[in-house]
Amino acid sequence: TADDRLKYDSANHPDFLAIVSEETILSEKIDVLRQFIYKKPLLATIKAVLIDDVANLNEVAQNKLLKIIEEPPGHAVLLLVTNRPGQLIDTLLSRVVQVNFNPLSGAEMAALIGRHQLLYDDSLVAIADGSFGAYMRRQSDSKFIEDSQKIIDMVLATGKAVAPEWLNDLANLDAYKEDTNHLFYLLKASLRDLLVYAKAGKAASFKLLNLNDVAAIDNKAIKSAVIYDMINSVNRAEAAIERGQNYSLITEKLFFDIREAKWLM
Repeated sequence: TADDRLKYDSANHPDFLAIVSEETILSEKIDVLRQFIYKKPLLATIKAVLIDDVANLNEVAQNKLLKIIEEPPGHAVLLLVTNRPGQLIDTLLSRVVQVNFNPLSGAEMAALIGRHQLLYDDSLVAIADGSFGAYMRRQSDSKFIEDSQKIIDMVLATGKAVAPEWLNDLANLDAYKEDTNHLFYLLKASLRDLLVYAKAGKAASFKLLNLNDVAAIDNKAIKSAVIYDMINSVNRAEAAIERGQNYSLITEKLFFDIREAKWLM
């Protein structure tokens, strides 16, 4: 009803609970959830709980949530949001119905940005990769585009004959330990743009890079087969981190592997 919508919009609906955090979510939050969800709804026919990002639950919290999911009350609906399902314990992941959401198109992003009266930024749209939430979070972060460009520069620098500054910049990767999806997007999008540049040269239509990024690179010198191997290496590294392997070891090894691949003739 309109009254329910008003209560929801004002975060005051007695039958809705949101647990939203970009930091680690401790088990005490799940204790609050349990107390909330096993009571009968007051206004609606169901009680709804949103957890975003559920991958931020620590292991104790995930196990507590698992017990609730295994014996849920009939009036409960739990919405677990994450783009890192590999960081959930297997038993929890096996008991939920997974619904995948496709990234927004460029037109959809532009429409949402206009609707929310935000400043449109081409670079940030490309980096957000179809996620309006990422666009909103990052628009006020003055360092975000700068830090993203550092990762792009590190990828491009691996093609140089002499090991450049990026060897000293591996510490930049630490900033993405809690945002691995964005890191791997930057890596794969940069490499895929190099493939496009190898084929089309200055006529290339990039998703992330621009002609200034590749101005010093001869597109005919790019080894496309090696770039494909590098993308596969990135995919393997991403899967390893989702399985819980050490982030620093995996990402540093990945960059050394990319360096050794020698993708420029």
